[in-house]
Amino acid sequence: MLLLKTDKMIINRLTSIDSNNAKPASETTGVMLKTIRTLKHKVTALENKLSKAQHLAHHDELTGLANRSLLRDRLNQAIKHAIRHQNLVAVLLLDLNDFKRINDTFGHHIGDALLINVASRLNSCIRDADSVYRYGGDEFVVLVPDVENVSGPFELKSKLLACIAKPYNISEQAFSISASIGVAIYPKHGADQHALIKYADSKMYTAKQVSQEKSLPLLR
Repeated sequence: MLLLKTDKMIINRLTSIDSNNAKPASETTGVMLKTIRTLKHKVTALENKLSKAQHLAHHDELTGLANRSLLRDRLNQAIKHAIRHQNLVAVLLLDLNDFKRINDTFGHHIGDALLINVASRLNSCIRDADSVYRYGGDEFVVLVPDVENVSGPFELKSKLLACIAKPYNISEQAFSISASIGVAIYPKHGADQHALIKYADSKMYTAKQVSQEKSLPLLR
């Protein structure tokens, strides 16, 4: 609607030249070209703002990962695809152990840098068909569509835990952190996205309670 109003104003401006006080053709053409350039600049700026707003609506600003809103959409699509093709879908919900202590001890800038590094590592450990989401805070979700073997997601879980556990070099200091992961597989553990997330969440907390891994940051 805004662009339509702007277009109308421009057209009126370009066409409402008083015949009794008309400027030379070259000067009028220059005014028209300048007006068109201004309009194009404004339209481009509006398009860029709209594109950024649309991206932020579905992505986490800190890590650049897709957020839980996009996860819901993608998980629903994966379930529908699984129904049509009679295959499985896996959801891995990951939570960093003692992440709050890192923020409290070393500052939020270190915590943010760690989250960015974790996001990058998770992306490097999955298949092209899989996707990583920041679920909130220090929680991430890995969506695994087209699962052929039930053991596959649990093998990926072990791979992700090992990947996360490698030391991080942040601000010339080395940090180590562990994670807890819960796995849910469609349709065994739930028939919809809510049931799958809930099951994976419960398994993640169980893993966190029984984990013997040390999650304190280690300065080396």
